Amino acid sequence: MSVSIGTDMYTLSTLQPVAQSLEWETGEEGLSPRAIAFLEQCISHTDTQGLRNLSPETLVKLINDFWKWGETRTGEAALVCTRRVTADDGTHFTLLEIAGPDMPFLVGSVLGACRALNIQTGMVLHPILEHGRASDGSRSDTAEGDRESYIQVYLDLLDAITSENLVKEISATLADVRASVRDFDAMLSEMRRASESLEGNLHVSADEIAESKAFLNWLANGHFTFLGSRSYRFTQNPDGSLAAEEPEIIEGTGLGILKDSRRFILHRGSEPTIITRQISEFLNEPEPLMIAKATMESRVHRRVRADYVGVKQYDEEGQVVGEIRFVGLLTADAYNAMTKDVPLIRRKVDRAMQAAAKRPGSHDANALKHILETFPRDELFQISGNELLEIASSILRLQDRIEPRLFVRKDRFNRYISALVFVPRESFNSDLRARIGKTLERAFGGKLTAFYPLYGDAPLARIQFLLDLNPNPHSPNLAELESEIANLARSWKDQLRTLVRTQQVPLPAGVSEEDIASAFNAAYREAFDAEEALRDIASIDQLTPHHTVMMRAFRGPHDPLSVIRAKIYTLTSPVQLSDCVPVFENMGLFVQAETGFPIQPHQTDETPRWVHNVEMRSRDGSPIDLHRVRAQFEGAFEAVWTQRTENDGFNKLVFAIGASWREAALFRTLCRYRKQTGLDPAQTTQIMALSRNPHISELLLTCFRLRFDPDLEIPAEERESRCKQASAEIATALNNVESLDEDRVLRRLSTLI
Repeated sequence: MSVSIGTDMYTLSTLQPVAQSLEWETGEEGLSPRAIAFLEQCISHTDTQGLRNLSPETLVKLINDFWKWGETRTGEAALVCTRRVTADDGTHFTLLEIAGPDMPFLVGSVLGACRALNIQTGMVLHPILEHGRASDGSRSDTAEGDRESYIQVYLDLLDAITSENLVKEISATLADVRASVRDFDAMLSEMRRASESLEGNLHVSADEIAESKAFLNWLANGHFTFLGSRSYRFTQNPDGSLAAEEPEIIEGTGLGILKDSRRFILHRGSEPTIITRQISEFLNEPEPLMIAKATMESRVHRRVRADYVGVKQYDEEGQVVGEIRFVGLLTADAYNAMTKDVPLIRRKVDRAMQAAAKRPGSHDANALKHILETFPRDELFQISGNELLEIASSILRLQDRIEPRLFVRKDRFNRYISALVFVPRESFNSDLRARIGKTLERAFGGKLTAFYPLYGDAPLARIQFLLDLNPNPHSPNLAELESEIANLARSWKDQLRTLVRTQQVPLPAGVSEEDIASAFNAAYREAFDAEEALRDIASIDQLTPHHTVMMRAFRGPHDPLSVIRAKIYTLTSPVQLSDCVPVFENMGLFVQAETGFPIQPHQTDETPRWVHNVEMRSRDGSPIDLHRVRAQFEGAFEAVWTQRTENDGFNKLVFAIGASWREAALFRTLCRYRKQTGLDPAQTTQIMALSRNPHISELLLTCFRLRFDPDLEIPAEERESRCKQASAEIATALNNVESLDEDRVLRRLSTLI
């Protein structure tokens, strides 16, 4: 069915006649004003790009079903459900539907819950109606000022388990929204009371008190989205110091989401945490406030780690005896405000500027001011003044250099780290960001929880990584870690140019740096580093019309000893996998993977050269002595490929005894000569005898060399003597051959030689 999605098809005037045929709440003249308002708001939210091939009639029917479903609701909790829907073209999708009291943050929180479950959201309809609920839950006009919020979200088709999980998460999210909105005024009053409680404390400097009060009042004036608050009492030892016990939750002080005693702000597994010596020292520091990231994630408004603000409570002696904890989210205005307008951080920024001692109005002073102004706002609240000065000054020195840098700040309670990574802007992309994140996770033994990139006109991009730490985190060498990240951040072409310009790897004659940079495609650059590319170019440069193929054997740094890799280079056409696999199999190898790449060293070349990367292992899993067999393996493959020798099982001797392709050909010739008698076993048995008894095969080869190699500069008598000695060793070794057929093959070859 072809469906028009023109906007003129989805207006109230065109859809209301369709709606008249359905069951709605009615008034004196057809649909009631409430039903018309519902329909009109739904239509106004309609996104023609998200209609999923719904005809006007089907869309109105879905809206009508939504209206009827929300007709009755009792209690405070919202109604939540999902349902499967069939579109006009026969495809299926899922609708998420919610009906409940209207309040702030609903839509953002609902969509955040969907994203948390990796569910892609589509069109959202969100009518808000002025009505209350009667005692039986039906819609009524009796409750003046009440508003009901209806949310219908169009989703891809969900299975039953995912739908059930979504309903649970949405219900929990709405409960958090309801709790934080319900107690907003109470939490606001509690923060103002906490601010006033600092007044008159003679044991903390007046400057600290004034700045802390200013900060709390600044938060209360629209810069903090309250989620919850709770008060704690600390147990003291007889000498007045804090006891190593859990803080006591003061009953009845929980507000918002912290009214639930099972919800905690800070935890490594449980909370309240015991007051350790480290925590005790922190609590007795002169600052009246504690600002950190909570370990709990907000379900309300934004799915991020919540912000935690603790206000210390003092006794008459100036001892810390308790704390009022607030958890919430700094608002967008809080993040966008100038540092000079934000209490606490304005003082840190001023002190950093003064300590840096840059001439006012100078380039360095303006640059440092910009660095501090754009410093991650959460970090400014939590970082110490000394750390801020050190990191900001280091960033300032980066302005004239385009080089990767790493700055790490550890949470003082070892719960998480914040890492600021600077990389060249041209190198930054999502892949690099992901690789740096993995590197940090491995280095610190943590889990990446968030990242925040920042890049503009500056030559360096900045990414802030937040990682949760395990109870026993790693302590990496930061210089080595920074070097590792720097290597990740350098582009492939940059690495190549560095190698060429430092003469670490010379270029072939007639090949320029720019030729190299453009010779390799993206797939190759993803698979191999620049140093390997230069090796490949050097090998390709050796190809000629008379030498059209060559091979280079190697092993990766992390490969097991049973693995061997090979690069095959061809001058014109690529190597077909079906042609090369039998060659390797006859040498006793198992081919695990092969990938071919076209290489064009000269842009004027009409056809590309080819390099094939082949990964193999020994068929029986035994280790391969690469140093011993590399040259023989490379020569044997080229000889077989150019038809200078045969492709059969005698080539197993390359790996079995380190034979060259000519020596393998010798055994092939000897065995075929013996086979002419008609008394010797089949060729497969001959091959098996030689490859399964490598020591005897080596002795046979030694004996042949002693008798017939003209390059051996030893007297005839010594040749004869050493040959007899080898023959005697062969006779002794034959006593250990278990197979009679193999014994017969080897004895006859010994006799023949």
